[in-house]
Amino acid sequence: MWQLLHNEGVSDPDGQAEILDRYSEHKNDVNRVKSDYDRQDNGITVRTSGIGKAVTDAYDAVDTSVGELNEKIDAAHGSVYTVTDENGDPVRDAQGNPQQALPSTVVSGLFTALWDTVNTTYEQVSGVSDRAAAEALGIELDDPTHPRSISPAASGPLLPSIAPNSPASSAANDGVEYVAAATDADYAAYTGSKDVKAAIDGALDALGIHDPQARENWTRGYLVLIERESGGDPNAINNWDSNAASGQHSRGLCQTIPATFESYHVTGTSNNIYDPVANVAASMNYVMDRYDVAKDGSNLQSAVQQTNPAASPKGY
Repeated sequence: MWQLLHNEGVSDPDGQAEILDRYSEHKNDVNRVKSDYDRQDNGITVRTSGIGKAVTDAYDAVDTSVGELNEKIDAAHGSVYTVTDENGDPVRDAQGNPQQALPSTVVSGLFTALWDTVNTTYEQVSGVSDRAAAEALGIELDDPTHPRSISPAASGPLLPSIAPNSPASSAANDGVEYVAAATDADYAAYTGSKDVKAAIDGALDALGIHDPQARENWTRGYLVLIERESGGDPNAINNWDSNAASGQHSRGLCQTIPATFESYHVTGTSNNIYDPVANVAASMNYVMDRYDVAKDGSNLQSAVQQTNPAASPKGY
């Protein structure tokens, strides 16, 4: 959007009022930008198969932001006024056309709306890209050319059936060298109960949080976070993002990286990052420290966007 405006010669205003020479031409420029943005926006094809609700939520958030920007552009046309001199006569340009202007507050509001739209788009696309890649890992490949050499029973969740650093792997990782997931015994695949509510209850017990209202606050938020992060799969692993590229693959119900899991591990819980109770407890311990979430969870949904069902998904 910014590049479209820049191409049309619309720049950052200054002064109490912005005089737009040949306003009618600039009005057409703004309308062309708006039209180009609409065309680009309407050209997006939403494919949710294998990606899920996260994609449609992100698209809706961007679509809403673009709609609000367009409404402000339309409303700005009604604030145009003719510039006059000290005698009240219209100021004219070299071609004799009256000069028209927009109040500086309106122009400032338009640029604020523009940057809000740009930021919303960036955040939504960034937030959903990792989830989309993780969903792609769930696609079963027929007759893999390079099967995994370690048996599934010996270690954690299966990795994609692509040879490390092969052309297919490089393409999938956009040129980032493939880094294999840890396969040591302490990260063995979890085979116990997959009851998410039970995992949250166990984590709260381990953290010594027994007040009914506090437990309700944490449970409400973490049911949302877990669904968004892993879809409730305790053996979920992300092999695609920047953490994975550095060897710190996000894992488990709350998609915790090993370094965070170790730093915020709760005494008395398993040392296996895939263990649901241990994973959730470490995540809760982390957000209390990182985001100043109260132990009673009263500010959880306001402090950690990923736990708030009324807000768009956002990594934490």
